[in-house]
Amino acid sequence: MIKPVVFLAALFLTVFSLQTVPGAARASADPVEIMGSDPLTAFTETKGDPAPQYQVVPVSGSSDFAEALQVTTTSAPKSAGLDGEYEITLGAKTAAAVKTNDAAVATFWARSITPPSGQDAGYATFAFERDGGSYKKSATAALRFTSAWQKFSFPFRIAEDYAPGEAHFQLWLGYGAQALQIAGVSVADWGQGDPAGFPKVT
Repeated sequence: MIKPVVFLAALFLTVFSLQTVPGAARASADPVEIMGSDPLTAFTETKGDPAPQYQVVPVSGSSDFAEALQVTTTSAPKSAGLDGEYEITLGAKTAAAVKTNDAAVATFWARSITPPSGQDAGYATFAFERDGGSYKKSATAALRFTSAWQKFSFPFRIAEDYAPGEAHFQLWLGYGAQALQIAGVSVADWGQGDPAGFPKVT
C-alpha cells in the first residue's frame, strides 16, 4: 500500500525537478515527436519476475485515441519500499535524437482496469531516463489513476544528449498485481531555450 506521505513527497520532488530552465523566448517550430509514429508498439522492454504482460487493445469512448496498451502485472515486488517500484517495469525506446536542455512534454492517458488488492486506484511511476548505464533521469512522476481515463502531461528538460534509442519512456509497475491501460503516448521535443507556448511548471 502506498502511504500518502510517500506519494506526496514523490510528487513534490517531481515538480521541483521539472522546473524549466530560463532562456530567451523564441518562436517555436512545431514540436517533434521523439517516440516514433506508433509509440504503443514500442513498449517491448520488460523487467520483473514475472515480467508484466502487455498487448494493444481497441478502446472506445475517446476522440483522442482508438487503442490502448493493456498492461498486467501478476505479483508484488520482492523488494520493499522504493526499490520495489522499479523491480517490475515496461519501457519504450526513443526513436529520435534529443539534446541537453531541450524543452519536452510527455503526454499520455491512463486508467485502471483492476487495481492492486485492497486499493481503490491503480499505481505506476512514469520515468524518462537513459536506457542503461547511469539511468540518468530527465523526469519522474508518481501516478494514481481510477477506472476513468485521465490525461497526464509533464513538461521537463532533457538531462543529456541522447541518440535514438539511448533513452526510454518507462513505467515502473512494482505496486502489486493489477491491470491498467495507457494510451495517447507522446514525448514532444520543443527545442532549446524558452520556446513560445511551452507549458510552464511552477
